[in-house]
Amino acid sequence: MIRKVADKRIVFESPHTVPLDGTFNSIEDFLPLVAIAGLYTDHISIYNGINFMMKYKNKDGVILNGDLTTEGCYTLAYPLAFLAVIRKDESLAQAALNQLTSRINYLTTESPTAPAIYQRSDLKGNPSYRNWGRGVAWFLLGSVKAYRLLDKSNYGNPEDLAKVKDSLAFHIPWIVKFQNKQGMWSAYLDRPETGVDTSTTGGIAAAIAWACEVGILDKKKYLPVAEKASEVCRNTFLKMGF
Repeated sequence: MIRKVADKRIVFESPHTVPLDGTFNSIEDFLPLVAIAGLYTDHISIYNGINFMMKYKNKDGVILNGDLTTEGCYTLAYPLAFLAVIRKDESLAQAALNQLTSRINYLTTESPTAPAIYQRSDLKGNPSYRNWGRGVAWFLLGSVKAYRLLDKSNYGNPEDLAKVKDSLAFHIPWIVKFQNKQGMWSAYLDRPETGVDTSTTGGIAAAIAWACEVGILDKKKYLPVAEKASEVCRNTFLKMGF
C-alpha cells in the first residue's frame, strides 16, 4: 500500500552505515531526488534536500562542503535542473547552471594541445586527479542531462546554458580519441597503463549518447562510439555472470 506523501520521510544511512533519517550526509546524496520528485512532487525529502544543499552555497552560488568536484555535476546540477523544471522554479534552474559553470571554470582545461578534466579542485585553483575516467564520466553525465532539461524548459541564463553546451562539444571529441580498439576507456583516460575501466566506459558512452540525442554531437559520427562501448560493457558483465 502506498502511503500518503505527508506520511513519508527520509530513511537514510551514511556510507559508513550511520543512521541519518530525516537528513543527508553530503552534497553527493541527491540523485534519488530525481526519482522521488518524478512520483511525489511535494515529498518532504525534496524540501529537506534543497534546504541542505543551500546551506553550502557560497556568495558566488557554488554549493560545496570541501573541494569542488565533478560529482557535483551529477549529484547537484542534474537534480537541481530536474527540480527546477518539475517545480517551475527559475532560481533552482540558475542554481543548477551555477554548479556546472563553476566546475567548467575550475575543473577543465580547454587547451587545444593539452585538454583536461580534473576530478577536484579547491577554490584557489589547485586541481587534481587529471583525466580520471570516472570523474570525467560524472562531469559529462551531469552536464548533458542538466543541459537537456534546461534547454527544453528555457529556464536559466542563456549564456550559462551555452557555456555548458560548448564545454560538452569541446571535451567529448578529444575524450573519444582515447577509446581503445575494443571500445573501452582506461581508468585514467590518457594513461592506458592504468587498465580499462568498465564504469568509466559505461558512463562516457551514456553521456555521448545523450549528447547525440540533444543535438550537441553528430549522431552519425559519435553514436557508433557509444554503441561500441555499450556492447563491450554488456559482454563484460555477461562474462562476469551478471
